[in-house]
Amino acid sequence: MAKIGDIQLVVFDWNGTLIDDFSGMFSGVQEIFRRFGVSVPPVETYQEEITADIMQFYWAHGIPRTATVEELNAILREVFGQLGPTSYPLRKDALMTLDRLRHRSYNLALVSAGDGVKIQEQLGYFGISSHFTRIATDARNKAQALLETAEFFGVAPKKAIYVDDTAKGLVAAKSADFRTCGVYSGYNSIRQIREVKPDMFLAGDDLASLPLGIWSFPSYK
Repeated sequence: MAKIGDIQLVVFDWNGTLIDDFSGMFSGVQEIFRRFGVSVPPVETYQEEITADIMQFYWAHGIPRTATVEELNAILREVFGQLGPTSYPLRKDALMTLDRLRHRSYNLALVSAGDGVKIQEQLGYFGISSHFTRIATDARNKAQALLETAEFFGVAPKKAIYVDDTAKGLVAAKSADFRTCGVYSGYNSIRQIREVKPDMFLAGDDLASLPLGIWSFPSYK
């Protein structure tokens, strides 16, 4: 485990972690089922069953196997486009948390698989682009993007922590030898996030606890 005060780099995911956009994303999921004339599973079922292989979830709940991931993603993008990139709020205490981390001289970065154009627009809208020294979007290989980010700052992965709200993102960070902070915000169930055994665990409305948690690095396992 990293020593107290040993973390030098804090890297955040965007969707669901710093911005509260799960409701918009699930609206897209509902639209997918509506267009195929299939009943929408409860949101709790989505949170519990969604994995990196998203098609398994859709097929298991009645979406025909002839449907492709590209087709479903096009529907999601359409719904997100209708709602607009500035339709979602920052998570509670997100800005204060970023300010506190900067004040304590942590290096800050953003690594997200999300659409770069939308994320840049959202960052500009909230006025927080300058909080991050490095921003990497459209990161389909998060482990690689995280390693490149650590190299950019000249920081060993073990002295960096990745804050993400999905099991997939946390697993990628662990594979890159990063420390991890799991955030429960809706995209995955608490069980899925805890099963990854992140070094820290926070509720989505408790980001304010992050700076102290990084400094003291308690074990939430």
